[in-house]
Amino acid sequence: MRRIAALAFLLLLMSGVLAATVFNQVAGPSGKSTAKRAPAPGHVIVDNNPLPVGGTVQLAAGTSVETTATDNPAFQPVTVSNGAVSGASLGMTFPVYTVPAGKRLVIEQVSFDTRFQPGDELAEAFVTGGGQGHFLNVTHTAGNSATGTTLTRIYANPGENVACGFVRTTITGTWSSVCTISGHLVDVP
Repeated sequence: MRRIAALAFLLLLMSGVLAATVFNQVAGPSGKSTAKRAPAPGHVIVDNNPLPVGGTVQLAAGTSVETTATDNPAFQPVTVSNGAVSGASLGMTFPVYTVPAGKRLVIEQVSFDTRFQPGDELAEAFVTGGGQGHFLNVTHTAGNSATGTTLTRIYANPGENVACGFVRTTITGTWSSVCTISGHLVDVP
């Protein structure tokens, strides 16, 4: 009986060692698969960084080629700020960016910081772009300042001026504001 138990234990131990060896060869020490598949006839597998390739590719009917977009937003980022100081006025609007010819601006975030006289309050904040005004979130008001950040998806066309505007509750004393827009440009035909 002891001999059978010892044999069973030894068999179980050997199968565990064999399984660990096979797993390590297929998955590698990191646990990720290291098995390489053979390409099908007429196919190439590239498992490193993309290669810069140019030219013409002839395809058989019903086949396709996977591509990567060359107009990735990371290629044309835009982050720009502007500010203004105003006297005794209820509102102010000032330009922040003019979209270049042949480009469309995708505004993804707008932030602002407005300073005014004690006792005054910010009534509204907005950005104009894409031919319309878009209201901004006022996220913090304390003492004589108001700030905000708004995630957006606003499209401004070539030649359009993007501006920020603010309205306060009184018209006494000077006040100022800084506005920052972040996004990216895309090419338009």
